Order: sequence, then structure tokens, then C-alpha cells
Amino acid sequence: MLVWQRTNIGGEVIPHYDFSATDKVVGRTVGRIYRVPQGPSEGRWLWSMTYRPSGGVVDFRQLPLLHGTEDSKAAAVERVGWAYEVMLYAATKER
Repeated sequence: MLVWQRTNIGGEVIPHYDFSATDKVVGRTVGRIYRVPQGPSEGRWLWSMTYRPSGGVVDFRQLPLLHGTEDSKAAAVERVGWAYEVMLYAATKER
């Protein structure tokens, strides 16, 4: 189960439109979303799945993209959850 909270970098909480996902079962941060503040993608949500299994067990060339942009926060949250599930499946399959 993923729990979302404001992103904390070096003890400093990022105040606006920046969230991290933690898998509370294993106690690790697995993804991040934030709203793009400016430029051509302003207002879109960037997402990335940041968890990588140790030991080099996953062939990343065989996986779909583990980052991207979405039009809404809800869609970005969904994509992080999906990407994490894909990574967990790939990690168990490769062993």
C-alpha cells in the first residue's frame, strides 16, 4: 500500500505540489510526483518511480517507461502505483 506525503529533501519539506509515495509495508520511498511550475509543460504533473531493486535483477530494457507526465495529479498517482507494481513483478520474475 502506498502512502503519499509532501516530499522531504534533506530535512526540508517541499511546500507546493510535490509529493512522495512510500510503501509502508517495507518502509521505502518508491515514487514522486510534482506539478511542473513553468515552461511548455506548465501545470502538468511529472511522475517517476524511484524504486530500483538491488542486485541488478531487473533488465530495465524490458520494462515500460518508469517516468512521464500526466494532465492531472490523480493520473500521476495512478502511474506511480502502476510502475511500482510492474517493478515488483519484474523483480520477482527475474530471480
